[in-house]
Amino acid sequence: MNFFCEFAEFTFKHGGKVYGCTVKNQHIPENIDLNFQGLHWFGKSFLDVQDVQFSDCTVTKVPQGLTRIFPNLRILCINNSKLKKISKNDLIEYRHFETFFFEQNELEFLPGDLFEDFQNIEWMSFFGNQLEVIEYNILDGLTKLKFVCFTLNQNYDKCYSVYPDYDSNASLEDVKKDLLDKFFSRHKMLTDLRDSLKILVKEKVELQAANEKLKVDNDLLVGFEKKMYKDILKLRNTQKKLEDEIEELENPEPNCSKVQHLSGIFGDVKDLIKDDKFKDFEITVGDETFRVHKFLLIARCLTLSDILINDPKIECINFTYISADIIKLVVDFIYTDEFPRNKDINYLQLFIAASRLKIAELQNFSATKVFDQINAENALYILKMSNKYNHAWLMQQTFNKIKEIRPKIELEDEWAKQPGRVEAALKNLHESDLDDKIIL
Repeated sequence: MNFFCEFAEFTFKHGGKVYGCTVKNQHIPENIDLNFQGLHWFGKSFLDVQDVQFSDCTVTKVPQGLTRIFPNLRILCINNSKLKKISKNDLIEYRHFETFFFEQNELEFLPGDLFEDFQNIEWMSFFGNQLEVIEYNILDGLTKLKFVCFTLNQNYDKCYSVYPDYDSNASLEDVKKDLLDKFFSRHKMLTDLRDSLKILVKEKVELQAANEKLKVDNDLLVGFEKKMYKDILKLRNTQKKLEDEIEELENPEPNCSKVQHLSGIFGDVKDLIKDDKFKDFEITVGDETFRVHKFLLIARCLTLSDILINDPKIECINFTYISADIIKLVVDFIYTDEFPRNKDINYLQLFIAASRLKIAELQNFSATKVFDQINAENALYILKMSNKYNHAWLMQQTFNKIKEIRPKIELEDEWAKQPGRVEAALKNLHESDLDDKIIL
């Protein structure tokens, strides 16, 4: 079987010209060991071909063997050809290539290792596919990138280019941040689904227990049993749906339509804390310096994200209101997503730091620990801090604790948000009624 093609010189928007070959409206097998039939330009041959383009074809898998026919090939384009999936193994033959175009196909998923060890890539485009999931590390190690395009996809619409003639709508850092943001969004979705399943299982157990209790009374069973049976079936169906969604999240197929596989990713992120090679930002506290990855700060810490987005060139920040011990706990949490647990931790200082840095998960966790440490000496101060950083749960719990410690004081419910009035009420107590341990 022969491939009928057209040999021509192609011109790119940025001014580059290459001699290449175009194949249109043909079925392309996985292994190409056939002839390319076409008329070369005068003086040109297969050795001069640097670009192969498949357009409006049927391509089920990236074809193999092109470099045997065109030994100097460096550009591969498969456009509008119904390509549904792609993997690292499909591109091994083309590791030295500079440019890949896979536009207007039917791709839904791109693995993170797709371009691993592809050190020469300058251009890549996945314009107009159906991409729902791109693993966040797909651009790692690609230091020569001048153009990357994910626009007009299911969940992605970012494009970066160093050339003004292209419709760039983001910087390279913005593209990477968008990939990372969607990763954390999928992680949160998985967490929410698991929490929903736990609640559902609990409700199912309670409903079954109620059903067993009702069976003892045959007079109540008539009519009510049917309703209970329908409710249990409904719960079972909902549980099955949640279990299926979680199974799909934990064991994804490359072309699945739901959120993809997250297993092991936090382990990879955790390992980054030990590797100084790509750390590009410093946090200083007194004489101590913590080297970190800027992209993680942007993804995990709203306060630092605002600073870094407004001033992308900043490379260091100094904290005077947070101790080195506390900032180390914050950095560890950013990398590991694991809450610090140690009886010697000052959780009130950790709560203040997390509040000022706007790390909601760490703030809420430390708030629960602070509540466990409330006593007569620190209750008023904790009430002030919870009000200052607008943490409604800790504010209300601390206020309730104060009323429990001093039952003789008449405190209005709205004073939970007015620590000054609570302090005044404590000061107005007669000296004999005060506990010597209360510090105002």
